[in-house]
Amino acid sequence: MTVPCSKLQKYFTSDGLAGQIWRFLTSGSLNVVISLTVYELMVIKFSPTVSYLTAWTIGVLIVSVLYPLFVFKNKTLRFSKSLFTTLYYVAYAAVSVFLLNWVISLGVHKAFAPVVVLCIVTPVTFIFSRFIYKEPVK
Repeated sequence: MTVPCSKLQKYFTSDGLAGQIWRFLTSGSLNVVISLTVYELMVIKFSPTVSYLTAWTIGVLIVSVLYPLFVFKNKTLRFSKSLFTTLYYVAYAAVSVFLLNWVISLGVHKAFAPVVVLCIVTPVTFIFSRFIYKEPVK
């Protein structure tokens, strides 16, 4: 089955929920690719911890710009909302580690466990981000 480009364009230009979800998944995927690339390049010369923290920080900065401007189509960036997003991602990291260990303890293989965790936290992240960045209707 092929999807006409005009149908996809409708989702990316729509201000509705479907458009927001598509843009969220697209920007999130871009963020993952950039963050993993940063990690993989840095881990050649630096420790995994330094590489991971640097890649994670860059990822938070990316979503602090992409989510309000691209996903939710805000006209401006607000520092307070970006700061709140950063605090959310600190909590997100802690919860993700907990969920990862919990999913593994349930018998899910450690190589597949991150995928299960992503399936849990991605919808929560979208809902949270929508709550934070959705501008009130005027």
